[in-house]
Amino acid sequence: MFTPKNQLGNQYSRKYNLNFNYFKKWSPKMAYILGYVFAEGDINISKNRGHRGVLQIESKDKDILYFINKELGKNIYPTYRKRIREGRKNSIQESFYITICSKEIINDLAKLGVPTGKKSGEIKFPSLPKKYTKYFIKGYFDGDGSIFTLNQKRKYKNKIYSYFYKYLTFKSKSLKFLKELNKNLNFLGKIYPDCNEAYLLRFCLGKAEENSKRLI
Repeated sequence: MFTPKNQLGNQYSRKYNLNFNYFKKWSPKMAYILGYVFAEGDINISKNRGHRGVLQIESKDKDILYFINKELGKNIYPTYRKRIREGRKNSIQESFYITICSKEIINDLAKLGVPTGKKSGEIKFPSLPKKYTKYFIKGYFDGDGSIFTLNQKRKYKNKIYSYFYKYLTFKSKSLKFLKELNKNLNFLGKIYPDCNEAYLLRFCLGKAEENSKRLI
């Protein structure tokens, strides 16, 4: 059971045995976490830590973050964060985050294609063994994917019919990444421009339900 939010302590105050070699060997869980890092992780240079790279993963889903911590050898709870943003409808944003400060892990992630700094439109789909591709995609989807229902109306013989379709989407600022992702999914989706210079890879589950269940 998770500790209540107001009792989530500073994660640096607890001891842990970090697995520095975690991203050196492929496995289903490693590929899943890599996908999640591509979606929700950021590597930044910290002045407070001697200009070293620091990986921070932020999410509203504390269960996934706790799973990642345990896999990496940090058997501790994510840190709770609350932000207040003025001028927005949802001005209060609550989330959790974990931080990894290992130089070796940062270097391994960089070799796998995770960029330093805020993600740009230049990230690319990583080169990975084919049998682990579906786990990577599942991790990315859990971070930057969604399923929604869209009501589409069509006119036939002077009557208007309403149809509901379920769509699955992946979001990224990198058009190259989404094109390669679409290729690896083995069925054709469509890419649309989204807000904040991002793109959406979207496809109808009615046409691709079998494949989506198999991969996602």
